[in-house]
Amino acid sequence: RAGERAVESALAAEIARLESEELRCKHALDEAADALRALRDLDVELSAAIALLGRNRASANERLSILNTKKGVTLTDRAASERHIAELLEELRVVTKAHADVGDTIASGRDLEARLRAAATSVEQLKAHLTYVAA
Repeated sequence: RAGERAVESALAAEIARLESEELRCKHALDEAADALRALRDLDVELSAAIALLGRNRASANERLSILNTKKGVTLTDRAASERHIAELLEELRVVTKAHADVGDTIASGRDLEARLRAAATSVEQLKAHLTYVAA
């Protein structure tokens, strides 16, 4: 009988540990979901910024084209317009890189979320099995 009590006690301790692990997995899943939501929001904002920068660059290119055909436009005016276009292109490069990085991070986050779900499922199944054995 003492052996049975030792086994029951060990099973109860393992079930309690698994319940704690299950809570940690669920908490980690909630945090991953929150982080992914924030990253998706950032992804949308960066996409909008890229679109805006693209429109601004197109407008700046049009202005430069007009400047190039007008008489009386100074080289300084043209140079300023070219500098503005170069600045827009650099901003576009930086934002596009950030957008790609966010996309990569979202993909990694989804992979982590899938692994956390698999771990949580394994813990739930093991807990259910041990609970059945203990009963």
